[in-house]
Amino acid sequence: MQKLPTLLVAILALTACRQIGPGQPVGERPLPLLLAEPSAPGPTATAPAAATVAQVSPAIPQVAAQPWHKSAQALLPWGAAPGQAGRALPSEANPEAPSSLAVSADGRIWLLDQVNARVTVFRLTDGQVTDVEADRPATRTTQDLAVAPDGSRLWLLDRLVRKTLTRVDLATGLASVLPLGQLPASQLAGMTALFERSDGVWAEVEHSQLLHLAMLDASVAPPQLRLGRSAGKLVVRVQKAQKNAVMLMAYADSQVGDQGAIPAATWVRTLTFAQDVLHIAGVDPLPDGSLWVTVDLATFREGQAPVLAREAVLVGAQGQEIQRIHPCLAEGPEEQLRTTATGADGALYQMCRSDAGLHVERWSR
Repeated sequence: MQKLPTLLVAILALTACRQIGPGQPVGERPLPLLLAEPSAPGPTATAPAAATVAQVSPAIPQVAAQPWHKSAQALLPWGAAPGQAGRALPSEANPEAPSSLAVSADGRIWLLDQVNARVTVFRLTDGQVTDVEADRPATRTTQDLAVAPDGSRLWLLDRLVRKTLTRVDLATGLASVLPLGQLPASQLAGMTALFERSDGVWAEVEHSQLLHLAMLDASVAPPQLRLGRSAGKLVVRVQKAQKNAVMLMAYADSQVGDQGAIPAATWVRTLTFAQDVLHIAGVDPLPDGSLWVTVDLATFREGQAPVLAREAVLVGAQGQEIQRIHPCLAEGPEEQLRTTATGADGALYQMCRSDAGLHVERWSR
């Protein structure tokens, strides 16, 4: 296979995690975001008045805490055998690698390997992938997954082709399929994460709002569009603010309604970086109300290949910055949707790709 020029590979790598379809990058859009198309039924977001998010937090000192470190890492070589990860490099279609990952309460990693049409479950043990199970089917067009905290249910999201949400009972193997074609295309294309809560299954849309998709029995959920991602007693939304910055806006969960109306912010925090922000890779809350914000960065210089980096920032429940880490950086043009997740133990999991295979890291303290 002919090797792509270095600059082209770099540019493709920057957009691979944000593709919404063949050759259609989502990109970052300013918030507040109108998720529903004007003619489409269902909940819509209410744009706030300019003063709604005008409250800016006073300076909060960084918190001294035990530093987070890379506590485990492992490599899944490219291939189709158990313990390997699928990779597709077609000549006339988008390259692909495993699209998403989730972590169940027992610390097992659930990897959506849609290239091999399966979900692979494993643990990270002493730098090795152990207790591998690779017998759970998925379709080639599945893009995201969520798992029940106790590992009893698996949810598979196909937001672009079949436009369905599938619930798999892992004890019986029975599957229930919920159609999503009635949702506006902007909501389906903008989904950035899928997860299960006690009240059903929700999709995060552009790191800013939550869309209620289904009840736990796979029945249709009442129409609800909520602001932000839950983090303790707050909900937080994240958006690109400047060329080299992202903005976090936190709101009291008790003041957030079900149809997207935006109350006054509890705090607002801007995170700046030494490089340009390409896109927000993940927003991952922790049990204590803090959350990780992971961004992909680049420096562009004329006549040179972009210098790429990934940085994750831990932000406390009061908006204070706690720590920054540098997880592994993806190489190559393969498409992926969600490459970050947190576990019930508070650990942060990240995955990236290289010519050798799929790398999975766990960061903890």
